[in-house]
Amino acid sequence: MAKLNIYITLYSALFVVAVNGIFVSSKEANGLNELRERVKTLLVEDYMKTDFYLGRWLRAKEFDINAAEKMLVEHLRWRRINKMDTICNENFDDMKREFPTTTDTFDKEGRPVGTLDVSQWNIRNAVVTGRAPMLLRYINMLMEHVTRQVLEIQKNKLNVTQWTVIMNAEGVNMINHGCRACIQIWIQFMTSMDNNYPEWLHEFIGIDAPSTAYTIVRILQPFLSRHLREHMRLFGTDSRNWRRYLDSKISRDQRSEVYGGYRKSTY
Repeated sequence: MAKLNIYITLYSALFVVAVNGIFVSSKEANGLNELRERVKTLLVEDYMKTDFYLGRWLRAKEFDINAAEKMLVEHLRWRRINKMDTICNENFDDMKREFPTTTDTFDKEGRPVGTLDVSQWNIRNAVVTGRAPMLLRYINMLMEHVTRQVLEIQKNKLNVTQWTVIMNAEGVNMINHGCRACIQIWIQFMTSMDNNYPEWLHEFIGIDAPSTAYTIVRILQPFLSRHLREHMRLFGTDSRNWRRYLDSKISRDQRSEVYGGYRKSTY
């Protein structure tokens, strides 16, 4: 019996159950309480006050509370400046026609899936016509949208905590996608994902990628967080490989033909 008591004591010291039913370490639990106390006056939405939300900032900074606080405060400032609370109500029809995306499907675990049909994107044209800021705002809107989908799912007590991105990289080239100004767009996209949506990404899957897509990813590597590097998977032009992988993750009725499924495209 004494051994059992010791075991329970040690177990209690190592783990606690978060409000949303997720096991976290005592270190994280203590960090969550301290971080919440430090920023409580800035947390204007109920979801921001949850362990589910605050834990992301701690994990992104490896439980350095000062760094997590700084990151979260900067993010909240970014949200105010960029009016992120209402961004999903803005009209991006022109952007969507020129830069096709979807956010209306889910993987086999119930995670929202965002798709980027980069094969049809002309990033260079957006830059030279002065629309780079609008393209970046459009991309941020997409990340905000799938994040809100996760938050809605959480309200139903379902264990979905992240979203997935699939990118069709067919035809990616150094002129329209990899020019110097284009690379800056990619860097800002990835930096925004890291800084404003930490730990929300489950996987970033690129399919039909030619050699130039691999070159662009190598250029971006120094600007990517460890989380993003570890959760990015790029498949070449052999469709057998990426179809097999996507089949294991996302049902075909949740994928359009571009992504190896049979769902009708919405663009």
